[in-house]
This record gives sequence, C-alpha cells and structure tokens, in this order.
Amino acid sequence: MSLSFLGILKILGSLALFIYGMKIMSEGIQKVAGSSMRSFFRTMTKTPYLGVLTGFLVTALIQSSSATTVMTVSLVNAGMLSLLEATGVIMGANIGTTITGWLLATLGFSFKIFTFCLPMIAIAVPMILWKKGKIHFWGEVIIGFALLFLGLGELKESFPDITTSEPIINFLKPFVVPSLLNNIFFALVGLLITIVLQSSSVTMLLTLVMGSQGWFPFELGCAMVLGSNLGTTITAEFAALVGNIHAKRTARIHTFFNLFGFIWMILLIGPIAQGIGLLMVSLGFNNPITNPSSIPIGIAAFHSIFNILNTLALLVFIKYLALAATKSIPIKEAEENLRFSMVDLNLKTPELSIIELEKEIGRFTEVTSRMSGFIQDLLFSTSNEEEETKALQSRVKKYKKIISRFEKEMAHHIARFSQAELTERASVRLTTISNIGMGMERIGVIFHQMSKTIQFKHRERIWFNPEQRENLKQIFNLLDDGFLLVKQNLKNKGQGNDLKEKMLNLEKRIAERAFSLNTKEFDKIDQEDYNIQNILVYNMLSDGCEKIANSLVKITVSIERMK
Repeated sequence: MSLSFLGILKILGSLALFIYGMKIMSEGIQKVAGSSMRSFFRTMTKTPYLGVLTGFLVTALIQSSSATTVMTVSLVNAGMLSLLEATGVIMGANIGTTITGWLLATLGFSFKIFTFCLPMIAIAVPMILWKKGKIHFWGEVIIGFALLFLGLGELKESFPDITTSEPIINFLKPFVVPSLLNNIFFALVGLLITIVLQSSSVTMLLTLVMGSQGWFPFELGCAMVLGSNLGTTITAEFAALVGNIHAKRTARIHTFFNLFGFIWMILLIGPIAQGIGLLMVSLGFNNPITNPSSIPIGIAAFHSIFNILNTLALLVFIKYLALAATKSIPIKEAEENLRFSMVDLNLKTPELSIIELEKEIGRFTEVTSRMSGFIQDLLFSTSNEEEETKALQSRVKKYKKIISRFEKEMAHHIARFSQAELTERASVRLTTISNIGMGMERIGVIFHQMSKTIQFKHRERIWFNPEQRENLKQIFNLLDDGFLLVKQNLKNKGQGNDLKEKMLNLEKRIAERAFSLNTKEFDKIDQEDYNIQNILVYNMLSDGCEKIANSLVKITVSIERMK
C-alpha cells in the first residue's frame, strides 16, 4: 500500500480507535476501583519500597502512567501523601507503564488477539446497556480493551510496506543509521508525539508497528520509547500548575527522575540494545537487531529493563530527589494560601477529587476567617494614619474578590464532578462542600460591607463610646471562636462532640450582646446632643456580625451531614 491521502486517513483512524479504546478501558477500570483506590494508596505507601510497588500495580491496572502520576499529584495536593511517599509511587508508575508494551507486543503481534475483539464487543455491549453500576463499568473495560486491539490491528494493516516504496526508503536512509545524533532525533520524535497526544501508549504503539515493518532499526526504536518516557512528565507538570506547592514538587520529582534516566540511557542505548539482542537469542527468540519481526518484544524488554534499572539506581537517593524538587520550587507562602489549587484530574475517579475539594474548602475557610482580623484592625486601631487605613480597606476588598473567585472555581468543579457516577456518600459530601462554599462567600460579602460602613464612620468622624467598643470587641471574639469551631469541625469531618450546640450558643450570645446595647442606645435617641449616626453605624456592624454567626451555624449543620 502506498502512503496516499486515504492511507494517511486510515492510519489516523486506527490511531484514534486505539486512543479511544485506551481511554474507555482506563476510565472503566478507575470507575470499578472507585474510592478503594484511595484507600489502597494510603495503605501501600508507608515506605518508598511499598510506594514503588503501589505505583507499579496501579499503573499496570489502569494502563496509564500519566493517570497514576496525576492521581499522585492530586493526593499530595490534598495532603494524603507526603512528597517522599509520592516519589516511590512515581518510580513504580514508570515500571508499571511497561506492561502496556508487553500487552501490545505479545497479544497484538504474537498472539493475534484481533479475532477475539468482535466477540468481546458482543459481550460488552449488553453490559454497557445494563443499569449503571459495576456491570456497566466492566462492560466499558471490556469494550475499551477490544477497541484498543482493533485499532492496533487496523494500524498494522494501514502502514505501507516499506520494502515496496523506494521514495520512503530514500527519505529515511539518512536517519535510520544508529548514532548518537540519530538516537537523540528519534527520542525527540517520541517526546513530541507523547506531548501532543498526551499518551506514551500511542508512541509505544507507533514504535512497535513501524519497527516491526522495518521503518527503523531496533536501537532507534528504543530511543523513540525513551523520548516518550520523558514526554509523560509534561502531563504531570501541566496538572500541577494549578496545584499547591507540594503538587508542583511531586510533578518535578517525576521530571527529574525521567530526565536522569533519559540522560544516562541515551548514552548507553547502543550497548544495551546489543545486550537485549543477545539475551533474546539465548531465550530462543530472533534477534531484533537483525529481524524486524522481533522488534516489538525487544522494545517491550528494553522499556522494562530501562525503567527497572533507573528505579534501582535512584531508589537509594530518593530523599535527595525529593530535596532537589523542594529546592527547585521554593515556597511563597502568601501566594500559596490565596490560590485555588484544585488539580484537574480529568479522571473518572470523583472520590479522589472530593478529597481535594474538602482540603480546598478548609483553606477557603482559613482565608475567609482572616477578614475578621482585618475588620477588627480597621475598627479598633488607634492609628490615625490614612495610608494604613487605605491599605486595610484595599486588603478587605482583595480578599472579598479572592473568596468570590474561590467559590466560583469550586462551584465549577462541583458541577463537573456531580455529573459523574457517585455513591450516596460522595453526593452528600459534594453538597456539603457546595453549601460551605456559598456560606463562606456570603460571609466575605458581609465583611466587605462592614468595611464600607467603617470607611463611612471614619469619613464622618463618628466615634463609639467605650461601652460600644468593648461590646463589639466581645462580639468579634465570639465570631473568631465560631470560625475556630468550623475549622475544627471540618478537620474532624463533622465527628466532633456538641459542635452544633456550641455554635448555636455562640450565635445566641452574639445576638444577646447586640440586642442589649442596641436597646440602651435607642433609649438615648431623644437626648438633644445624641448623634443618630452613631447608633446606625453601630447597629449595621453588630447586625453584620449576627448574619455571619448565622452563616457559621448553617455551615456547621452542613458539615454534620458528612457523618
């Protein structure tokens, strides 16, 4: 077959079928695993060695090292994994991804599984039409597996026979002679394909098919896979861009690990390829250096040997790898605490995303509670510096915008994940997070309104008497206690004792303080020298505090639903 326009479309269609099958299969497995994957991560990452095993098993299961790495980044982002634990998982994920190569090389080239693909689809379709649940998800896994290998079969048929195409042979001749320069060139090709398609599995597929049909020798195929290995780091780096500093450092560890492996292996790829050829001959296989039909098995062997050797080489230096990542991304505390840092998993594992959302709502609460301190500084500061007052006003306005943006981004993620398959418990947790987010956004608006009231007070030179000042101080102290209770309740996921009653009691005490002094002040209105603006400003501030206390009560009630 010549490389005509129709031939190119058939190649692209075959690739698309493979990518779609890989996507369906991987997402189906993740749906089947559900929240148990989270527990598995937490249990199996106590030591770096267990972390390596965990990364290997999870990646071998879901057939995506990028998915495992991004999942690891999200768990570090949510505080479920430490940087050291994540390092082991990432190392194991690189070994686990080699299983894909073995599956393609054995089932796709040696076993010829294509004849079973249509019967598998016949079994899977009724399962998919079944009501939502594990049967439905297993149907997705089976049909994804079948489509994946149908795509591989079509791709093998679609690629032109290089031996009958003189133009292709002449074009490739300068590039297919093994050398350091050509190794680097083919590695860059593998890197670019992986970055563009966001899948090292597709690069592996192309390498196996083209290598088996004689497009390039075994050594250059190894270089192409080596480049794809480095390309997978881009996915994690992109995912971590919106994450917190720990997520960024986790992605950087992945980059350092793969970059180190790339550097030493690109220099030794010739001898390693020769060694694999000799090993395969001793085991009864044809030498992939002289027989292109053996290249798929040879590539799979190279991929495994490389990642195992790279892991063994760096496992003893795991602490230094984590340290290098920490040094490369220094902490910027002020910026870190004010950004929404939800990692976009883009996976069918909403339970893992809910963990991140719960962590984000905790930070959301912390950021909102700071506004109470700003308002108190504005209200009770003895400094008459206009610049200081303006700076505080500006900070309140800035925080109000931060909180509003926080709530919108959180609502976006909640809406997206609520469309996925959720357990009843997960649905309750999402609803709780949504309610807390809206409650905190309301509190931010009230604080901002209070800052404007204080600004009016300063401009009109309205003064509170000592009793009013002391009463407001007590009210704000009670509010701060309320925020502490909410944070404690969030940390304990609603498991605390009598927190709702404590919050109701705080709200009651705030209301009593506001009402008692308001009554006294209104009794003085008829006095000739009384300033009516004084009581109006005081009333607006105390009323704002009551509204905030009421919102904190509603938030506490929502958190208790998490039980």
